[in-house]
Amino acid sequence: MLSKVDLTFSLRENSSSFMRSFNPSMTPGTAYLIGASPLRLKLGSQVAARLAIDKFLESLSDNENVDDRLEKAFSLANSAIYEFGHKLAAGGRMSTTLIALCIENGEAHCARVSGGDVLLYRKGDLFSFFDSPPIESEAGLGGASLVSVQLSNIELNEFDRVIFLSNTLPSERKPRLLDYLEVDRGDSKGLLRDVFPFPDEQDFVGIINIGPNVIFLGETKLL
Repeated sequence: MLSKVDLTFSLRENSSSFMRSFNPSMTPGTAYLIGASPLRLKLGSQVAARLAIDKFLESLSDNENVDDRLEKAFSLANSAIYEFGHKLAAGGRMSTTLIALCIENGEAHCARVSGGDVLLYRKGDLFSFFDSPPIESEAGLGGASLVSVQLSNIELNEFDRVIFLSNTLPSERKPRLLDYLEVDRGDSKGLLRDVFPFPDEQDFVGIINIGPNVIFLGETKLL
């Protein structure tokens, strides 16, 4: 079982997105990272992004296996936003992306709706956790009564690095990201500044370094 995880994340200045990192069980080698970005510029969608984070946290349980736990939290967050939007006569306009990563028992589990990506960097190679692109939908999370959640999981090794992004990685950015990862373990703030300098590329990024010289126990501060 992995016992060492180092996690940093950064949100672009003046972004309408939201992020949280936490370790509810305070167990070494366990970490959650979640992020949400409004699908529209209107206030309702920005509220939906904040609600997605809050309702996801409220809905988490440790009784199910990790994939079931994530899918249930996404479903409950979707229902809460959808019902809230209809009470305000804003149904269909309160929509957001949501992406979540859980590291537990030596595995990384990912879930997403409408956007975001999680990449694994291992031995000089870089690939997405997901086999297919995000399911693009105007409804996103909260815009419809039901939601389709994409799930994936990968067993981790020491010295792996996991990259958490608000958007999928453009193919033209992959060489630049590889160069950055090869020369510097870096942190999320440097990653956002040096690899994704333009505001429309990524609203938030995270870097998770797996062992052996670092440990994650509590809540991580936003850089």
